[in-house]
Amino acid sequence: MDERERLVYSVRSGTGCGSGVRIMRVPVATLGATPTTLATFPGGIDVDFQMSLVPLAAQVDLWFSRHRCASQQGDIYRLRDVA
Repeated sequence: MDERERLVYSVRSGTGCGSGVRIMRVPVATLGATPTTLATFPGGIDVDFQMSLVPLAAQVDLWFSRHRCASQQGDIYRLRDVA
């Protein structure tokens, strides 16, 4: 949740690891609205539960962990200027 911009960020997916994974955003004022998709991932790639927003001077970056389902190897990634 970005309290300054009043936005909620979430990860959605299908059933199973790496199935239709996407990172989404929706304004708090319209939580029932269709979320904006910020990133989609190829099959076999999943996002862990940990995400962190980092506000910088003129933008907000979203850091998250992602991994390959088959090898369970992953790393930390960043989406720039998500607000």
